[in-house]
Amino acid sequence: MKEKAKQNWNVSVSKDTIKRILKNENMSWIRKRVGGEPEPTEYQEKKQEFKVKRTRR
Repeated sequence: MKEKAKQNWNVSVSKDTIKRILKNENMSWIRKRVGGEPEPTEYQEKKQEFKVKRTRR
């Protein structure tokens, strides 16, 4: 978003300014999430921990 503002209007704005403008226009700020696959060993460990916590309920 910051890059588009710089390209289109030749102005430099902060993330907070963009958020404030969106809020004033009743819009929301959505973070972009990085996708991808988790590390297999870490995934299995977390999956096992989740199962253990789930069975304790």
